[in-house]
Amino acid sequence: MSAVAKLEDARRLYRSDGLGNEEVAVRQLGDAYAVLGELGRAHAMYDTALAMAREQGDRQAEAANLEVLAGLYTDVGDHRRALEFYAQAREINSEIGLLLETGKDLRGAALSYFASETPAARSNKRRARWRSMAGSELRSRSFRTC
Repeated sequence: MSAVAKLEDARRLYRSDGLGNEEVAVRQLGDAYAVLGELGRAHAMYDTALAMAREQGDRQAEAANLEVLAGLYTDVGDHRRALEFYAQAREINSEIGLLLETGKDLRGAALSYFASETPAARSNKRRARWRSMAGSELRSRSFRTC
């Protein structure tokens, strides 16, 4: 049985038993299709997962789906759309207090800028690096003040 078939089975199980997590199975189906190079099907699964997350009011899952869509748009060269999705994900992650994810969104946006050869990427990359540090390393360090 293929990975896609197993994920489809999982999705059906989640849906029929009301166990939740159908959105996760749908997003993972998108991942499987992306790996197989079926980007149209991957996009459709990610869109479906995003709609499910929004319907459930799951802001963290909404941001995760926006991030995978942004990555997909970066991969196909639609950097404008990628940046829009990264900005939406960053806003949500910032609102719900996920600094590390906010940093990852800034990094993703920076990579998309670099891929499109936009000079503004340098600034975005510095902000992403700082946010990532603020989310992990800075909490564990102690600083002396003068």
